[in-house]
Amino acid sequence: MTKPCLCCLAALALPGALLASQTNNPSAAQAAPWLLISDNSRQAAMGDVCVATANDADGLGEAPAALAQVPGQQLDAGQNLWLQGVGISHLAYAASLIQGGALGLGINYVNVGSIDSYLVSNGTLVANGTVNPSAYDLDLGWGQSIGMGLDLGVDVKSVSEDLGGASASAVAVDASAQWDSGAGLKIGLAAQNVGSQLGGADLPDPVAAGLAYGFGGAGADAAAPFLLALDVDMPANGDVSVG
Repeated sequence: MTKPCLCCLAALALPGALLASQTNNPSAAQAAPWLLISDNSRQAAMGDVCVATANDADGLGEAPAALAQVPGQQLDAGQNLWLQGVGISHLAYAASLIQGGALGLGINYVNVGSIDSYLVSNGTLVANGTVNPSAYDLDLGWGQSIGMGLDLGVDVKSVSEDLGGASASAVAVDASAQWDSGAGLKIGLAAQNVGSQLGGADLPDPVAAGLAYGFGGAGADAAAPFLLALDVDMPANGDVSVG
């Protein structure tokens, strides 16, 4: 399964997954599938590849080592419109506070829209108004260069969701590393959403590896105008995906 398909399926499955994650049965569903949806346009356009290519505030939440590459301050805002009325609002801020080190703050807010609600009465479905599920995650992260082309990063996130008054919360951690060869090649590793359960179900917890190669620059100091990149996601439960 390719990553673009995975992202679309996550969006399609979101209302049901939000409902299922409110049960106490960990096998009922995977919680918070929206954490797998890209929160920035570059990543989405590149098949959800980010582990070795992220180099700014948008690395927060998936590849926080990218924060180490932030010069000065960055502010990023976006709105992703997905299927079935699902919308994700994204805001991230990063600031370089020490040499080779930067702090990042971010929020992603998910609005699923209005969903019809029903009750079962004498074996018959009876309309019971609508519910408006929503969810969000808050991120606090740090990225640091430690020399020899190696950057490390970690972020802590608070994940919450609400379905018609039934709410649940969890805490998770992302950690990643990036190595830049200085000759166009970058290698990245990341562990994502490692933490507590959300409403009795596990968060999506892929371990991802990435390669990226930039080429075509006009000189040693020129930014490479072309980039080839590959990510492989290996979740604890689910299919391996390639972007």
